[in-house]
Amino acid sequence: MTEKTSTRETIESLVGYPVELLPTPALNVKRCFLAMAKAAAYADEKNLDPEEKRDLAQEAYKMNLPALDGRAAITANIACVAHGIAVGVIDGATASKLLYAAQVALTLTRQKAREKRSKK
Repeated sequence: MTEKTSTRETIESLVGYPVELLPTPALNVKRCFLAMAKAAAYADEKNLDPEEKRDLAQEAYKMNLPALDGRAAITANIACVAHGIAVGVIDGATASKLLYAAQVALTLTRQKAREKRSKK
């Protein structure tokens, strides 16, 4: 079994239905949220203080943000950042930086697509 299949099966078992039924942004938000929840559970097991627990959970969420490597991934990244803001996992200053990075990545993606079309 490949790592991708294993991740897919894990997500499907957690959400209760096939991954294909989740739009990419929703699937990625779920992945970030689950990473945060697992980190919080780990912090509880290790009896970390509340501040350490919060920091660990926030880092886990941010580390699971989709890479900015294509239009769909950028859209998913923006959805995850927006969700992170809404649930208080990502502060305003960090959100601004993350959303700016997504904006730059989207601009470059569009520019590459235009260049590719103009070469035809």
